[in-house]
Amino acid sequence: MKDMDTDKAVENGKILFQSAENLMQAALDLDALMESIWDLLAEETFLGGEMKDSSHADDNSGNDWITPIYSANGEVRGKGKGSPRLGTITYVVRLCGKGSLLPPLPNWPWLEQASLFVGWHKLNDYWGPEDFEPSEADNLHHRGHGLWAYRDEKDRQDYGHFFALPLFSLRTENDLKRFIVTPLKTLFQADDLEAVVKEALREVPVLLPSSG
Repeated sequence: MKDMDTDKAVENGKILFQSAENLMQAALDLDALMESIWDLLAEETFLGGEMKDSSHADDNSGNDWITPIYSANGEVRGKGKGSPRLGTITYVVRLCGKGSLLPPLPNWPWLEQASLFVGWHKLNDYWGPEDFEPSEADNLHHRGHGLWAYRDEKDRQDYGHFFALPLFSLRTENDLKRFIVTPLKTLFQADDLEAVVKEALREVPVLLPSSG
């Protein structure tokens, strides 16, 4: 019995080692992805404003990819000194969850695969890594066509929005432009999301709940 336990421990150690090594090898690609998204968004205007770097306490910024979730935040401000903030933009890479998945689980398509989230607020707030965990099941709602929204019990309207993509659907700079920058700009600037979301996300490989 002791030998079997030792063999199992060694095997588990090898699996963990290989998983960590794979993640380390992927770190350069993940860093490049995050930088490329930022550079492309920084070239755009949103409601006439520009995206600026924003330090935020919930940011998991850095080069340490032995972490389940990595996020970046920006604020959109009008051009010129002292211009008002028009909203915030967040993108999050979620490699896996922060804890064990225990039933009952929400019908979310990102719970068991590496995903990238593209979110925005028109208010003074940001999406945080914890917002995509099952603990938020009562607050996240699918609005159709791959658009998701946050609304807690006290809100009378959606508080923020996002869409999610399989991480490995983003392979080229053209993918980043087509699947992130273009739809994000359309949705961020829309006065009526319901009127534009279907067309905005039509060609985007968004993650959908299994029930549609």
